[in-house]
Amino acid sequence: MSHADADTENGSAGWTASDSAPLLLTAGDVAALLQVRASSVEYLHQTGQLKGVLVARNLRWRPADVRAYVAGLGGDS
Repeated sequence: MSHADADTENGSAGWTASDSAPLLLTAGDVAALLQVRASSVEYLHQTGQLKGVLVARNLRWRPADVRAYVAGLGGDS
C-alpha cells in the first residue's frame, strides 16, 4: 500500500501541515504560549501536570493537552 493509499484510507487525503494548526508542539512552542521557560514546561511534564507524548524519543505536546492544562489552572495569582 502506498502512502497516498494509506492517507486516503485514514481519511487524510489532501491534508497538508499548512491546512491547520500544528499537531504537536515542542517545549519551546508550549513555553512561548504559556510565557514561561522551556525548562518550566519540562518540569510540568515531569511532575505530571502537563501530559506529553514521545515521538521517536522526542517529547512533544498536543495543543488540546496544553489547553486542558490552562483550563485547569485556578484563578489565583
